[in-house]
Amino acid sequence: MYYFFKDTLQLDLAQVIFYNSILNFIWVLKPLFGFICDSYPLFRSHRKSYLVLSSVLNSVGWLIMAFCVTNLWQAMLTKTLINVAVSFENVIGEAIMVQTSRNKEQTSTNVSLYLSMSALSSIISQYLGGYLLTEFTVRELFVITSVLPLFNIIAALISREPVITVLPGTC
Repeated sequence: MYYFFKDTLQLDLAQVIFYNSILNFIWVLKPLFGFICDSYPLFRSHRKSYLVLSSVLNSVGWLIMAFCVTNLWQAMLTKTLINVAVSFENVIGEAIMVQTSRNKEQTSTNVSLYLSMSALSSIISQYLGGYLLTEFTVRELFVITSVLPLFNIIAALISREPVITVLPGTC
């Protein structure tokens, strides 16, 4: 995103940092997203349907970035959509991890492993992204990035989650 803002939208470093700080504000809303997933089942599911929906929105957001975005405000709106989707995916992944843990010790181990893998994947993606920019355009990388959330959809479709039975007269 840095190179897109800098090279395509012609922003200077201070502007890129300012707009990225606005975009990252979405992560403050993670508890709200968790509350929504836990309180309002979507298609009789607390997690699976939200994971599919947020993954589709994430993928579509990257395709919009690749093919449609031509100015700062389009980029900001689209990246906000992507950040909301990724934040939902993150909340759901963490909830599934905690839910499938058998005890506190396993939960602790799983959370540590999750955070370690998140940090490692962030480092790898930063270095790999820099290398890939020498081989592809930023917009081509957005298309490649749009494929990654589809793995979440596959995972959601093969996962098992109890179906929520809705009683008449309730939400």
